Amino acid sequence: KNEILIGTSGKGLLTFDVNSLSFQKKSYGIDKTINIVRCLKRDRNGLIWIGTDGVGLFKIKNINSTRPRVDNYTNDSQTDLSISSNAIYALMEDENSNIWLGTAWNGVDVLSLNKDYVFIPSTSKGESPISVLSVYKNKEALFMGLDGKGLTVFSEKTNSTKRYNSTNKNSIGDDYIQYIYEAQDGTLWIGTFVNGLVNFNYKTGSFTPFKQNLGDSKSLSFNDVRYIVEDEKNNFWIATWGGGLNYLDVKTKEFKSFKEKTGSKNTISSDNVLSLQKDGSLIWMATFGGGVNLLNTKTNQFKVFKSVEGNPNSISSDYLYSILKDSKGNIWMGTAGEGINLLDTKTQKINRFDAFKNVRYQTVMAIVEDNNGLIWFSTKQGIFNYNYATKTFKNFSNLNEDYHINSGFKDEKGILYFGCSKGVVKFNPEIIKVKNVTPKVKFSSFKLYNNEVPIGEEEILKKDISLSENITLKHDQDVITFEFAAMLFPSSASCEYQIKMDNFDKNWRIIGKEGSATYTNLSPGDYVFKVRSRELGSEWAREYSSLNITILKPFWLTWWAFLIYTILGILLFYVLMKYIISWEKMKADLRFEKFSHEKDVELYNLKQDFFTNISHEIRTPVTLILSSINKLLKNNELPENQQPNPFGTIKKNGEYLLNLVNELLDFKKLEQQKIKLKVSEGDFVIFSQEIYLSFKEFAYQKDIKFEFESSNPNIELWFDKNQMEKVLYNLFSNALKFTKAGGSIKLSITETDTQVQLELVDEGIGISKKHLSKIFNRFYQANDADSASGAGFGLGLTISSEIIKLHQGEISVKSKKGEGSTFMIKLKKGNSFFDETEIGGSEINDELIENYFYAKQENSVAIEKILSNKEQTLLVVEDNKDICNYIVELLSDEFTVLQAFNGKEGLEIALEKSPDLVISDVMMPVMDGIELTHNLKSNVNTSHIPVILLTARASFNHKMEGFETGADDYITKPFNESLLRVRIKNILKNRSLLHQKFHSEDTNDLGELVKNKKDQEFLENLGQFIEKNIEQDNLSVILVAQELGMSHSVLYKKLKTLTGLSLVEYIRDYRLKKAKKLLKTKQFTLNEVCYQVGYSDRKYFSKLFKERFGNPPTFYMKEE
Repeated sequence: KNEILIGTSGKGLLTFDVNSLSFQKKSYGIDKTINIVRCLKRDRNGLIWIGTDGVGLFKIKNINSTRPRVDNYTNDSQTDLSISSNAIYALMEDENSNIWLGTAWNGVDVLSLNKDYVFIPSTSKGESPISVLSVYKNKEALFMGLDGKGLTVFSEKTNSTKRYNSTNKNSIGDDYIQYIYEAQDGTLWIGTFVNGLVNFNYKTGSFTPFKQNLGDSKSLSFNDVRYIVEDEKNNFWIATWGGGLNYLDVKTKEFKSFKEKTGSKNTISSDNVLSLQKDGSLIWMATFGGGVNLLNTKTNQFKVFKSVEGNPNSISSDYLYSILKDSKGNIWMGTAGEGINLLDTKTQKINRFDAFKNVRYQTVMAIVEDNNGLIWFSTKQGIFNYNYATKTFKNFSNLNEDYHINSGFKDEKGILYFGCSKGVVKFNPEIIKVKNVTPKVKFSSFKLYNNEVPIGEEEILKKDISLSENITLKHDQDVITFEFAAMLFPSSASCEYQIKMDNFDKNWRIIGKEGSATYTNLSPGDYVFKVRSRELGSEWAREYSSLNITILKPFWLTWWAFLIYTILGILLFYVLMKYIISWEKMKADLRFEKFSHEKDVELYNLKQDFFTNISHEIRTPVTLILSSINKLLKNNELPENQQPNPFGTIKKNGEYLLNLVNELLDFKKLEQQKIKLKVSEGDFVIFSQEIYLSFKEFAYQKDIKFEFESSNPNIELWFDKNQMEKVLYNLFSNALKFTKAGGSIKLSITETDTQVQLELVDEGIGISKKHLSKIFNRFYQANDADSASGAGFGLGLTISSEIIKLHQGEISVKSKKGEGSTFMIKLKKGNSFFDETEIGGSEINDELIENYFYAKQENSVAIEKILSNKEQTLLVVEDNKDICNYIVELLSDEFTVLQAFNGKEGLEIALEKSPDLVISDVMMPVMDGIELTHNLKSNVNTSHIPVILLTARASFNHKMEGFETGADDYITKPFNESLLRVRIKNILKNRSLLHQKFHSEDTNDLGELVKNKKDQEFLENLGQFIEKNIEQDNLSVILVAQELGMSHSVLYKKLKTLTGLSLVEYIRDYRLKKAKKLLKTKQFTLNEVCYQVGYSDRKYFSKLFKERFGNPPTFYMKEE
C-alpha cells in the first residue's frame, strides 16, 4: 500500500504514507503500548517482525488485512523456552528461515518457525519443567503422569488444568504416575510408583486404590505398577516392577500373581515386568533381565525368549523396556542399549536389524503404531519410524528429546504423543517430515595449554580462528585445543561431533556433544584437523571444516643439525671401528689363549686318567706277583694238593706287564715319530686269516660266533706285517672283550681296483654318540659303566689309527649304544705312495697273540663259594680272578668266604646271604665298587654290613668318594695281607664292642649308637612297634618281621649284627628296660609294671629281671 513502517524511540511504531507523505500511528492489532522500537524485519514469508525495548518481540501476519494476526514473544524467567530478554536490538533471518534476535544484555536468541510438531510443556509458566512418565489423550482431556508432581489433566475445551497429587485428600495418593489406561467403562486405571493400581473416575473425581497387603495373596503383589491391559471380560493384566505379572478380577476385586519361581520350568523369568501386549489369549511381556515372556492364559504355560550368545535368531538382549504387537501380528521389542528386535510370529524368526547402524544399539523407550502401519520408536537419541513397505528406518532429528519408558500414545485421530523430560511432543505422523540437516561447523577458539590464543600473539593467529586456514607452532607447543560449534540453530545443542587429525588419528572419532578437542604430544610435522557434525541419529555430513597445523622441528632436528651429526658420526665411526678392531683382535687373542689353555687342561686330564689307569693296571699284576712270592716264602708246609700255583700267576702277570710296556714303547715311538714302516707285498687275506684263527679258540671259549669272509681268496697288498698285526690284534681283542656270550663277530675283506677294505662287525656294548668322535684320540677313554669291562688305558686305538695313517689309509667307526660297532679300514693298492726307505719286510709277532691269552683270559664263572664251617662270612667282589682267588685263599682259613666278579653279582649275593663284611674292588664292570657300596648302605636289609674298598686309585678325592658313599675302610693296592687281616678284625671287633654298648645301656633309645641312617631308622621303627604292642605277652617274631617288611632270616641277621641279640632276646631286653624305668618312678605297683610290659606271671618276670640287672624289682622300688 506504499506505506513504510518506521520504528521510533519515544513514539513507538509509525506508518509513513508515500502517496500522501504523511505519518500515522497504527496499532496493527497490537494491544500493548509500544514506546521504543529498536528494529524491524520483513522475512521471506511476508511476516513483519518488530523488536521493542521493554515489551519483547512482535510477529504480525497479514499486516494489510483488517484483522492481522499478532504474536508477542516475551521473556519468562521460569523457563528456558522463552526469549532471554524483552529488549530486542537486532533482527536477522538465516537460510533455514530461523529468526535471530540480538538482545540488550542477554546475547543472541534463535526463533525457529519451521516446526511441524507441537511441544506441550509439562508445567505452567513460572514453573520448572517436569519429566512426563506417562501420557494419555481422550476426547475430554490430555493426561500427563509426572515424575514427582502427580497427575496433570489439561482440557482443551475449557483451556483449564487440574492437578492431582499425594497432598490432595481423597486423591491419587502418589506423585509418580507411571502409566495411564482408559477402560471400556470410561474410567482410568493408573499405575503408580508406591500407591499401587488406582482407578480414577474422571467424571466424578473419585479414586479407588488397589495396593499390596502383606500376607494377603489375593492382593496386588507389588505397588510399583508399570503397565496395564484389559481383556475381553473387562478384567486387567498389570505389569509390576518387583512383583511380576498380576491379574485383577474386577468383580471379586481379587488379584492373582505370577512371580518367578526358582527351580521351576513353567515360571515367569523375571519379576521386573515393564510392558505388556495382549494377543487373544496370549500375554506378551517385556522384562528387565529376563527377556521376553509369553503367557498362555488358557493353559497358564510360559514361554521365554532370551538372548543366546552366538545365536542370531535370539533376541539381542534380556533387558527390555518396551514391547508392541502390531497390526500384522508381529512383535516389536525395545531393548536397553541393544536396539530394536522384530519377531515374525509366523516364522518365529527374529530380526535384529544389524545392518541399520543408526538403530542397532539404541535404547528404545516406547513403541507406537500409527494409522498407516508405520512403527514409531522413542529412544534416547530421538524418534525413529519403520516402514514395512520400504523396510527402512527414518530418523526425525528435529524431535530429539530425552524420552521416557512407555510414555507413548496414539489418540483417536491418529496423533502421536511422546512424553519427555520437559513435556510432551505431539505430532501428526502423516505431516511431519524428516529433516536430516547436515550442519556446517565453525571454529570458535584455539588454545595452547588450555589458554586461549589471542589474535596476533606470537603470530600464531593473524586473524580470527573462524577465518584462519593455517596455524604454525613451535616444537614445544604440543598441547592444543580446538573449540567449535555446529551452525544449526536452535538445535545445535542436540548435535554431536566427529573429529580426525590426519597423520595422527587413523580413523574418525566420535566425541559426543562436547564442542572441543584436545591433542597432546604431537610430534613435529604437518597435520590437518578435521571436524564434522550431525543431529543425533542422523547421518554424518560429508563436508567438514578443517585447519592445517604445522609443528616446526626443534633446531636439533633441522637439516644443518643433521649435517653436523653426519660429520660427527663419521668421526665417531672411524674412532669406534678402530677401537672395535683393536678390541676384537684382543678378544681373538684371548679366545686362542683360552682355547690353547683348555686343550692343555684337557690333555693334562687325559694324561692324568691315562697314568691313573696305567698305575691300576700295573698295581694289579704287581700285587699278584708279590703275593705269590710271599706264598712261596711262607707256606711250604701245606700238603701238595692244597698248595697254590704261584708260578703260573707270576708268569701270566709278568707277560701282561711286558705287553703293557710294549704298548707304551709303541706310543712313545708314535709321539716321537720314530715308527718306520717296512712294507712288503703279501697276501692280505691269508695274513688276516692267520690272526683271525689265533683268536678263534678264545671266541669259542666265550661262546661267541666268530666269522671270516673275503670277496677273493687271495688279495695282494703292500703293508707292514708287524705293524698291521698290532692293528688287527687290537681290533679283535676289543671286539672279543666287549661282546658278551651268545653274540657274534664278523671280519669281511673286499677289494676294488684301487683299494682293499676290511670291515669288522661285532655285537658288543657299542659306543655312545658323545664318545664316537673321540675314541681315536690319545689317552681318551669312554667312562660308560659298561665300557669298564676289561678297560684299557686309551692307547690301542690311537696306535692303530696312527699305523693306518702311515699306510696312507683310513680308519673309521660306526656304532650304536647297546647294539655293537663296525670298524672299517681302507688301504690303497700298490706301493707308489710309500717312501723308498719304507719298502722292506716284516714278520708276524706270534708272541703278541700268545701273551694275550695268558694276560687277559676271562672266566665265565660268576660266583664261587668256598665252603667253610667258620662262624663269620665275608664277601669278596673283584673283577680280576687272580686277585679274587688270592684274597679268598688268604682269608678262608678264618672266615667263610663268598666271591663275585662284579658289583651287580656282589649286590645279589649280599641281599641273599647277608655276609658279615664285604671287601670290594672299586673299578669293575657292570657295577663299580662305589655304586655297590651306595646300594648296600641305602638298603635297610644290607645297610648294617661293613664295606672295605680295595683299589689302585690312591688319591685323596677317590678315598673321599668312597667314605662319603658309606665305606668303612679304604685300602690301596698293592696291599699287605697282614694289614688286610687286621683291618677286617678291627671292624668286626668294633661290632662286638657295639653289642656290649647295647647291653650296658638302660635306655631303649639306641639309634644314636649306629652311624648309618638306614640302621638308625630300622632300630627306631622296631622300637616304636614293640612300644606300641608291649602289653601283649605273645608278641611273635613273624608279626614283627611282617611289620618291618623283612624276611625272618634277614631280620634275625641284621638285628644280631647290630645288637648281638636275636629278635626274641631283643624284645625281652626291651621289656625289662622299660620295666626298670617304670619302677624307678615309684608310681606303679609291681603287678602294674608287669602287665604294662607284657608279663602276666610276676614270679617269671622277677626271675628274668634279676638275671638281667642283678637286683630284684623291689630293689628299685625302695631305692632313693
